[in-house]
Amino acid sequence: DHRDLHLSLRRQRQMCIRDSGEAVVARYKGRGKFYPGKIAKVYGDETYDVEYDSGEFEERVSSDLIESP
Repeated sequence: DHRDLHLSLRRQRQMCIRDSGEAVVARYKGRGKFYPGKIAKVYGDETYDVEYDSGEFEERVSSDLIESP
C-alpha cells in the first residue's frame, strides 16, 4: 500500500546517513518540518549532532528525525 511504500522510502533515507559533514534535512526539536543542515558529529547510538543552515545547533538528534535531502 502507498503508506508502506512511503515508510520504506523514508527508512532508506534515514539509513543513508553516515559521516560528519554530510548534508541532511532534520526535524528541529522534533517539529513536523524538515530543515536543511549537516551532520556535525556522529555517535554510535544512532544519534547525531546537527548544524542547521540557519545557524542553529542541536545535539544528539535521533536518526528517525534526520533524512538525506
